[in-house]
Amino acid sequence: MMDPSTSVRTIAPPRRRETLEPRPLAGLSLLAIQTTVLSLELVNQIENQ
Repeated sequence: MMDPSTSVRTIAPPRRRETLEPRPLAGLSLLAIQTTVLSLELVNQIENQ
């Protein structure tokens, strides 16, 4: 049972692909987080007024 999991782990982590490919995705996620935070702050300010 342990052999297939270890083989999958050895095949799965091409960290180079993870670092190279998802950079645009990471940037988009950061932008999405920033936009959501800004929108929440605006909503809080409007509600406080």
